Amino acid sequence: DAGQFLQTNGSGVTSWASVATYGMVNVGTATADNSGTTLTVTGLDTTYRTYCISLTDFKVVGGGNQLWFRIGDSGGIKTDSNYHCHISKTNSSTTSYDGATVNAGNHFLLSDYGGSDADETGGAVLFLHQTGKTCTINGTMAWGHNSGYIQGGWFAGGYKSTSFAVTQVQMTTNSGNLPTGTMDVW
Repeated sequence: DAGQFLQTNGSGVTSWASVATYGMVNVGTATADNSGTTLTVTGLDTTYRTYCISLTDFKVVGGGNQLWFRIGDSGGIKTDSNYHCHISKTNSSTTSYDGATVNAGNHFLLSDYGGSDADETGGAVLFLHQTGKTCTINGTMAWGHNSGYIQGGWFAGGYKSTSFAVTQVQMTTNSGNLPTGTMDVW
Protein backbone atom coordinates (compact mmCIF):
# COMPACT_ATOMS: atom_id res chain seq x y z
CA ASP A 1 0.00 0.00 0.00
CA ALA A 2 1.03 3.62 -0.36
CA GLY A 3 3.49 4.69 2.33
CA GLN A 4 4.61 1.18 3.22
CA PHE A 5 8.16 -0.15 3.03
CA LEU A 6 9.75 -3.58 2.77
CA GLN A 7 11.34 -4.70 6.03
CA THR A 8 13.31 -7.77 6.95
CA ASN A 9 12.13 -9.97 9.75
CA GLY A 10 15.46 -11.86 9.87
CA SER A 11 16.60 -15.05 8.13
CA GLY A 12 15.71 -13.66 4.71
CA VAL A 13 12.01 -13.24 5.56
CA THR A 14 10.51 -9.92 4.46
CA SER A 15 7.16 -8.20 4.87
CA TRP A 16 5.50 -4.93 4.05
CA ALA A 17 5.23 -2.53 6.98
CA SER A 18 3.94 0.96 7.68
CA VAL A 19 6.02 3.74 9.18
CA ALA A 20 5.12 4.30 12.80
CA THR A 21 3.91 7.78 13.60
CA TYR A 22 5.01 9.56 16.72
CA GLY A 23 4.11 12.84 18.28
CA MET A 24 1.39 14.44 20.31
CA VAL A 25 -2.28 13.75 19.62
CA ASN A 26 -4.55 16.78 20.00
CA VAL A 27 -7.46 15.82 22.26
CA GLY A 28 -9.25 19.16 21.95
CA THR A 29 -9.09 22.92 21.79
CA ALA A 30 -11.25 25.63 23.40
CA THR A 31 -11.01 29.30 22.43
CA ALA A 32 -12.28 32.29 24.44
CA ASP A 33 -14.64 34.76 22.79
CA ASN A 34 -15.63 37.09 25.69
CA SER A 35 -18.94 35.25 26.16
CA GLY A 36 -18.05 33.53 29.43
CA THR A 37 -15.65 32.85 32.27
CA THR A 38 -14.76 29.24 31.44
CA LEU A 39 -13.17 27.12 28.71
CA THR A 40 -13.59 23.36 28.87
CA VAL A 41 -11.99 20.56 26.85
CA THR A 42 -13.49 17.06 27.06
CA GLY A 43 -12.34 13.77 25.58
CA LEU A 44 -9.60 12.82 28.05
CA ASP A 45 -9.56 9.20 29.18
CA THR A 46 -7.21 6.59 30.62
CA THR A 47 -5.51 5.94 27.25
CA TYR A 48 -2.70 8.26 28.35
CA ARG A 49 -1.25 8.64 31.83
CA THR A 50 -0.03 12.18 31.10
CA TYR A 51 -1.64 15.05 29.20
CA CYS A 52 -0.04 18.34 28.15
CA ILE A 53 -2.17 21.47 28.42
CA SER A 54 -1.15 24.71 26.71
CA LEU A 55 -2.80 27.99 27.72
CA THR A 56 -1.95 30.88 25.38
CA ASP A 57 -2.84 34.57 25.03
CA PHE A 58 -5.18 34.74 28.02
CA LYS A 59 -6.80 37.96 29.14
CA VAL A 60 -9.42 38.49 31.86
CA VAL A 61 -11.91 41.37 31.76
CA GLY A 62 -11.13 43.65 34.68
CA GLY A 63 -7.97 43.76 36.76
CA GLY A 64 -6.57 41.68 39.59
CA ASN A 65 -8.61 38.57 38.75
CA GLN A 66 -7.43 35.05 39.41
CA LEU A 67 -6.97 32.32 36.80
CA TRP A 68 -8.17 28.92 37.96
CA PHE A 69 -7.82 25.40 36.56
CA ARG A 70 -10.14 22.50 37.35
CA ILE A 71 -10.51 18.85 36.36
CA GLY A 72 -13.57 16.69 35.93
CA ASP A 73 -14.83 13.21 35.24
CA SER A 74 -17.93 11.87 33.50
CA GLY A 75 -20.04 13.42 36.28
CA GLY A 76 -18.80 16.96 35.53
CA ILE A 77 -16.16 19.43 36.67
CA LYS A 78 -15.02 18.85 40.26
CA THR A 79 -15.85 21.84 42.49
CA ASP A 80 -15.35 20.12 45.85
CA SER A 81 -12.59 20.99 48.30
CA ASN A 82 -10.03 18.36 47.25
CA TYR A 83 -7.68 20.70 45.33
CA HIS A 84 -4.25 21.55 46.77
CA CYS A 85 -1.68 23.67 44.96
CA HIS A 86 1.25 26.02 45.30
CA ILE A 87 2.56 28.59 42.87
CA SER A 88 5.94 30.23 43.24
CA LYS A 89 6.41 33.40 41.25
CA THR A 90 8.78 36.24 40.62
CA ASN A 91 7.97 39.81 39.73
CA SER A 92 10.46 41.20 37.18
CA SER A 93 9.89 44.83 38.22
CA THR A 94 11.16 44.27 41.76
CA THR A 95 12.91 40.90 41.41
CA SER A 96 10.89 39.79 44.42
CA TYR A 97 9.71 36.23 44.92
CA ASP A 98 6.54 35.13 46.58
CA GLY A 99 4.07 32.31 46.50
CA ALA A 100 0.39 31.54 46.75
CA THR A 101 -1.33 28.39 47.94
CA VAL A 102 -4.75 26.82 47.85
CA ASN A 103 -5.32 24.02 50.34
CA ALA A 104 -8.60 22.14 50.37
CA GLY A 105 -9.94 24.58 47.78
CA ASN A 106 -12.28 24.14 44.82
CA HIS A 107 -9.64 24.89 42.13
CA PHE A 108 -5.96 24.96 41.21
CA LEU A 109 -4.72 28.57 41.33
CA LEU A 110 -2.62 29.43 38.24
CA SER A 111 -2.22 33.16 38.71
CA ASP A 112 -3.43 35.63 41.29
CA TYR A 113 -3.37 38.63 38.93
CA GLY A 114 -4.99 38.83 35.50
CA GLY A 115 -6.31 41.71 33.45
CA SER A 116 -7.29 42.71 29.94
CA ASP A 117 -5.31 45.85 29.09
CA ALA A 118 -3.84 45.92 25.59
CA ASP A 119 -0.38 44.90 26.76
CA GLU A 120 -1.47 42.25 29.28
CA THR A 121 -1.51 38.55 28.45
CA GLY A 122 -0.87 35.26 30.20
CA GLY A 123 -0.10 31.66 29.44
CA ALA A 124 1.04 28.35 30.85
CA VAL A 125 2.24 24.87 29.96
CA LEU A 126 0.89 22.24 32.33
CA PHE A 127 1.30 18.49 32.62
CA LEU A 128 -1.56 16.49 34.09
CA HIS A 129 -0.78 13.03 35.50
CA GLN A 130 -3.52 10.66 36.62
CA THR A 131 -3.29 7.43 38.56
CA GLY A 132 -6.92 6.57 39.33
CA LYS A 133 -7.24 8.12 42.77
CA THR A 134 -4.90 11.08 42.50
CA CYS A 135 -4.40 13.63 39.78
CA THR A 136 -1.25 15.71 39.94
CA ILE A 137 -0.41 18.68 37.79
CA ASN A 138 2.74 20.72 37.35
CA GLY A 139 4.13 23.29 34.95
CA THR A 140 5.07 26.90 34.39
CA MET A 141 3.02 30.05 33.97
CA ALA A 142 3.70 33.68 33.07
CA TRP A 143 1.69 36.89 32.98
CA GLY A 144 2.73 40.11 31.23
CA HIS A 145 1.40 42.99 33.32
CA ASN A 146 0.28 46.37 31.97
CA SER A 147 2.94 48.21 33.97
CA GLY A 148 5.69 46.59 31.90
CA TYR A 149 6.81 43.76 34.15
CA ILE A 150 6.30 40.02 33.87
CA GLN A 151 5.07 37.83 36.67
CA GLY A 152 5.97 34.19 36.18
CA GLY A 153 7.00 31.02 37.91
CA TRP A 154 6.14 27.41 38.50
CA PHE A 155 2.98 25.67 39.54
CA ALA A 156 2.35 22.33 41.27
CA GLY A 157 -0.87 20.84 42.52
CA GLY A 158 -2.78 17.71 43.32
CA TYR A 159 -6.37 16.53 43.49
CA LYS A 160 -7.13 13.47 45.64
CA SER A 161 -10.45 11.74 45.79
CA THR A 162 -11.99 8.31 45.54
CA SER A 163 -11.31 6.46 42.32
CA PHE A 164 -12.09 8.55 39.24
CA ALA A 165 -10.86 9.04 35.69
CA VAL A 166 -10.22 12.55 34.37
CA THR A 167 -12.34 13.15 31.25
CA GLN A 168 -12.28 16.95 31.08
CA VAL A 169 -10.28 20.01 32.09
CA GLN A 170 -11.40 23.59 32.60
CA MET A 171 -9.77 27.02 32.65
CA THR A 172 -11.84 29.61 34.51
CA THR A 173 -11.60 32.85 36.47
CA ASN A 174 -12.87 34.01 39.82
CA SER A 175 -14.45 37.01 38.06
CA GLY A 176 -14.57 38.54 34.60
CA ASN A 177 -15.05 37.08 31.13
CA LEU A 178 -12.23 35.66 29.03
CA PRO A 179 -12.00 37.90 25.93
CA THR A 180 -9.03 36.01 24.44
CA GLY A 181 -7.15 32.81 25.05
CA THR A 182 -6.80 29.27 23.77
CA MET A 183 -6.54 26.02 25.70
CA ASP A 184 -5.07 23.08 23.79
CA VAL A 185 -4.93 19.60 25.29
CA TRP A 186 -2.57 16.91 23.97
